[in-house]
Amino acid sequence: MFDSRAVLNLLSVPHNILIPRGEATWGDRIGWFFTNLLGSVVVLAVGVGIALGLRALARVCLRISGCEAKLAELLCRVLFAACVALALVAAVGKWGVSGYWFGSAITWLLGVFTLVVAVACIGPARNFMAGVAIRSGKRLRDGDVLEKDGA
Repeated sequence: MFDSRAVLNLLSVPHNILIPRGEATWGDRIGWFFTNLLGSVVVLAVGVGIALGLRALARVCLRISGCEAKLAELLCRVLFAACVALALVAAVGKWGVSGYWFGSAITWLLGVFTLVVAVACIGPARNFMAGVAIRSGKRLRDGDVLEKDGA
């Protein structure tokens, strides 16, 4: 039978607010354990995916800006480690009401941080594409699609 409480818990709604502990059965507690586990795995996977994407974006932006290779690699590793640490804290935060609020805050901060970095990378990425177009002898205008030579 479909249990909406399990879905709400998976979506980070603290179950202790929805169902007081005194009314919880062993089945409820087992269900909460597995939904918390699944929710933690999902949060961790999303966080690591975001970290990998940010590391790749940072690597491209740092190369475009002419940053020294060793420094760029160090910055990318620090960025990756920070994002994975935030994802771990958010995943662990699913395991209780106090941890829930802390984990949710970290998850939102990770999302805002991702958005800020993505917006900051738009300019350098566009400049990079314009540089590619200029080097290949083509002009880049809004709406233009770069084609490969010989295609």
